[in-house]
Amino acid sequence: MDQLLHKLIEILRVEKQILYNLLQLSHTKTNLLLEANVDAINNIILQEHELKFTLDTAEKKRERVVVDIATALQEDASHITISDIIEKTDLPLNQELKTVKNEMHDQLTEYKGINEINLALIQSHLYFVDFMVNTISGRQTQAIIYGSQGYTVADEKRNYFFDNKA
Repeated sequence: MDQLLHKLIEILRVEKQILYNLLQLSHTKTNLLLEANVDAINNIILQEHELKFTLDTAEKKRERVVVDIATALQEDASHITISDIIEKTDLPLNQELKTVKNEMHDQLTEYKGINEINLALIQSHLYFVDFMVNTISGRQTQAIIYGSQGYTVADEKRNYFFDNKA
C-alpha cells in the first residue's frame, strides 16, 4: 500500500509541475495579449498543447494508481477521491499527500483566475476588431448616431469606406 501511495504522490508532483508550467505560460500569455503579439501567443498555445498532452498521460497513470489504491482499501474506484485516500492512510504519507493536494488546489485556483483575465483580454480585442470591421464596412453598431438636430442619421447619408455590393 505504501508503494502505491508513494507512486501516487510522485505522479501528483509531476502533475503539479506541469500545472506550474501552464501557470507560467498563462502569465506570459497575459503580457503578450496586452502587447497584441499574435505570433508569440500562437507559440505559447503550442507549448500549452504539449503540456496538456503530458498532463493527460500523467492523469491516466494517476487514475490507474487510484484504482489500485481503491482496491487495496476495498473502496469503489469510481467514487474515491484524494481526500478519501488521505483519511484512510497513516502518517506521514497522508500528510505528504495532503500537502501536494493543497498545493495543486492553489495552483488550479490561480490558473483559473489568470485564464479568466486572459479571456477578458481576448474578448476585448475581439470586440475592438468587430467594431473596426463594422466601422469600415459601414454597418451600424449598437450605438445609434444622432445628427445635429437630435434625429438619428439615416444609413443612406453615411459615408462608407467600402461599397457594400463589393
